[in-house]
Amino acid sequence: MSRKSEHLFLAVALVMLAPTLAASCFDPPVRFMVTGPGGVAVGDLNDDGKLDFVTTNGKPGNSVGVYLGNGDGTFQERQNYAAKDPMAPVLADFNHDGILDLGVALASGGDNISVFPGKGDGTFRTPKFYRAGHSPVSLLVGDFNSDGQQDLLVGDNFLMSHLLLGNGFFNFTLRRIDGFTGMQFAASDFNRDGKLDIAFNKEVSRVSIELGIGDGTFGTEGYYPTGEGPVDIIAVDLNGDGNLDLVTANYTEWNVSVLLGLGDGTFGPTQNYPAGPSPRRVVAADFNRDGALDLLVGTDEYGSAASLLLGNGDGAFQRGQLIPGLEGGPVAAGDFNGDGWPDFVVASIRRNLSVFLNSAECP
Repeated sequence: MSRKSEHLFLAVALVMLAPTLAASCFDPPVRFMVTGPGGVAVGDLNDDGKLDFVTTNGKPGNSVGVYLGNGDGTFQERQNYAAKDPMAPVLADFNHDGILDLGVALASGGDNISVFPGKGDGTFRTPKFYRAGHSPVSLLVGDFNSDGQQDLLVGDNFLMSHLLLGNGFFNFTLRRIDGFTGMQFAASDFNRDGKLDIAFNKEVSRVSIELGIGDGTFGTEGYYPTGEGPVDIIAVDLNGDGNLDLVTANYTEWNVSVLLGLGDGTFGPTQNYPAGPSPRRVVAADFNRDGALDLLVGTDEYGSAASLLLGNGDGAFQRGQLIPGLEGGPVAAGDFNGDGWPDFVVASIRRNLSVFLNSAECP
């Protein structure tokens, strides 16, 4: 069977199964019209105990949108902040004031990273700009040099990577990292030595592991196969053994790859699971509250918002089931209405933003 035929067969199978499972897991979405959404991040921006989210809206919107949650699954009117072709929003406390700040990559904004200091009331101060790479498109937050300050790992359109090492006062020192040729990253302590390591998508069908030295440099390198076209990667403990595992969303092969960590910086054999048309982003949460983490995958296909893969608790997953919607893209999970069940927001590449509340009826 050809690759095109395989994709057609999988798409038909997933759509046929969707109403019996994934569609029952979430209520009909609440939609917001936006221009060119390119990323989404979730956090409590005004310290009211209710989750909010931000989106990056690229050309022609050129803005960052802030949606403050009311705690019941609804949101206040969007606040806009000007930003030139923003992507990859991240929320972190860069200056230790207990308030979330916002970082975005400006893909065509003069090779800049922009950081908006948070005020604590859901608004942000005038952004600060930092030079990093050429056309940056991805950001990852972590303390990569073990100094107690939040740093930024930056990936760009030319598959170059840079570190912005923070000092806790919104000052960053730029360092180029040789050998990192991915655009999406995950950071965690894969070998349990107390230092952050990095995993990133490498070429067409593998991931690379770089073990952190603890000073902002990286050592031992390992490679592991994935499905074709990995475009996103996350690190999470899927089987409860205390070791961090990896999941990649594979755009070309229409699946996700799961690599279970062994706790020493190495990983077991790759397992692939069908995940719907053209996966773009993946998040992990226990959507049916059975004690096992599930995977939610933002798909790039008109007619489906995302694909849900229910976890078995041992690192294995059931076949992905499509969640009906206009279209998918970057996703983020959080409990937006305070009922204890994970919800999600998906930013569509077709100018649409959708919030799906968990129905609490997921099998």
